[in-house]
Amino acid sequence: MEELKNLKYKIKYKIPNKFGIYEKAVKQFGVDFDKGIVFTIGNKIYANQNLPDHLIIHEKTHIQQQAKMGVEKWWNQYFECKEFRFIEETKAYQNQYKFARNKYGDTKQVAKMLKHSAECLSGSMYGNLCDYKTAKDLIQKK
Repeated sequence: MEELKNLKYKIKYKIPNKFGIYEKAVKQFGVDFDKGIVFTIGNKIYANQNLPDHLIIHEKTHIQQQAKMGVEKWWNQYFECKEFRFIEETKAYQNQYKFARNKYGDTKQVAKMLKHSAECLSGSMYGNLCDYKTAKDLIQKK
């Protein structure tokens, strides 16, 4: 977790235009930048609003994942392989949850974040990767 905290990043408040990622995500998942979807491409995080620190940790996980695999290769796998997407997003949500628990403790804010995270992981934003209970259990597992 410490290596994520020190990872450098830059936030861009615009739709990403690299590798056609945004267009692919719209087509495959029906996402909308104006509704708060966030993309990480390399060390750049694309968002339409300021992000809470726990979500930055989630996105930094993707920075780290992409650095290990290569950005374009990672995104190609992300769109092509449901299992890969599930593994990568689960890890990012686990890091996000762990960070929030360590920072805020066992609070209503953390419970609300966990609920939202599980809804996202199990929902259409990622292609309905699992059911809600599985998502919630996996996020808390680490």
